[in-house]
Amino acid sequence: MTAASLHNPLISVVVATHNVADMISGCMDSIIGQDYGNWEIVVSDGNSTDGTIDKVKEYAASHRVIWQSSPDTGIAQAWNRALDMARGDWILFLGSDDRLHDNHVFARMAPFLLTAKPEYRVVYGQVQLIEPDGHYLGNFGEPWALAQKRFTSVMSVSHQGCFHRRLLFRELGYFDESFRITVDYEFLLRELPVHDALFVPEIIVTNMQTGGVSNTSWRASLLEARRASRAHGWPGISWLNFYCYSALRTVLTSLLGPAGYSWVRRLKWRVWRHHDNEDAG
Repeated sequence: MTAASLHNPLISVVVATHNVADMISGCMDSIIGQDYGNWEIVVSDGNSTDGTIDKVKEYAASHRVIWQSSPDTGIAQAWNRALDMARGDWILFLGSDDRLHDNHVFARMAPFLLTAKPEYRVVYGQVQLIEPDGHYLGNFGEPWALAQKRFTSVMSVSHQGCFHRRLLFRELGYFDESFRITVDYEFLLRELPVHDALFVPEIIVTNMQTGGVSNTSWRASLLEARRASRAHGWPGISWLNFYCYSALRTVLTSLLGPAGYSWVRRLKWRVWRHHDNEDAG
């Protein structure tokens, strides 16, 4: 461990890309603009043909950017290739359309990462959800005591807000490439039912755009999540609730269009916040 990492842990930000030339700059700029110096960006590209890698090369010429580009079978393989290149003490996974919330995220999170070891191996904050039309939906992220109740049925923490100790991937293995959508959830099912995560309520880590009105993958996503939880021996009561909610959202979207989709999402967040406030009381 270097002297710098003793006081300022090295944070590796993994970004998987494929033909995202129109959005990658926003993600990269949000990392490069951090007022915390000990970071690196690891780009794992799926053989883009639209100029994505040309943009990445421009950043790599003057910043700490490691990259590779070759065909892959999906997000799991892309992340696994990135893990082979990452050198950080802690690893954060971002989508190419995600943005760090502000320029102080790493500086504010670093003290928690330092004191988390060895008890906590996953540290997470909140993620700000924004709809495609710019509407602020809410912040996703709650204390582990609440998120833990649902975690073995559904992904109740946001991966874009999670910092993972690099040690995890040496001990638990890499991402399971048989999963295409809920890759992050399956991996964390190996860790969080056994070890607690540390929630940092004061920090919004990422601004994440929601998936818009298209619901073509919701069923596949939930079924794959159920496959993951079942493989680890967990029941699916909360999963069934999510499945019913997603089905209702799809029906209302087909009847009412974007307005129906947004109405159901906003109702869900009001219900969740009310439920969690009762639990906290």
